[in-house]
Amino acid sequence: MKALRESRGRKRDYLLFSSRGFSLTEVLVAIGLMAILGGVALPSFVSWRTNMYYKQAAGDVVNALKTARSQAILKNQVYGVLFTTTDRSYQIFRNCSTTKWKSFQSKAYLSNMVTLNLNSAAASAVSPAPSISFSINGASASSVYANYSVRIKDTTSSKYVIAVEPSGRITSRRVP
Repeated sequence: MKALRESRGRKRDYLLFSSRGFSLTEVLVAIGLMAILGGVALPSFVSWRTNMYYKQAAGDVVNALKTARSQAILKNQVYGVLFTTTDRSYQIFRNCSTTKWKSFQSKAYLSNMVTLNLNSAAASAVSPAPSISFSINGASASSVYANYSVRIKDTTSSKYVIAVEPSGRITSRRVP
């Protein structure tokens, strides 16, 4: 009877010992595979995240322009957006009279990774008047600019181009 108990005990000990976990070799192989997969996926993730910053900045600019256009139609007043390239910000203004603009929305900042590049006619305008404005029918109220564009770019090339046509249509396209 004593021999039978010993054999049962050894079998039980063997089962407990063999099912406790992974061996060191198995853990090292799993860690190595995860490191290889992480090394392959990391550049794609960094590129995706950078592109998302540009896409978000383009969306912010389009939303600001659409807000100004819809407010111009809704309130029956001229509204405009002033883009500041030095601090990468924009602000929506309402035209109170022929020479006075009143802030409608506080200044909003774009990501530090992006740069605004206004078309040459808008970049030369130093006055506090908005870069682009919309008349009461939603059309572009700026007679100086035939077509107005804002480029979201990095240090080397443009990533997105947001264009405002004389009719007031706002388009955004990604530059390949």
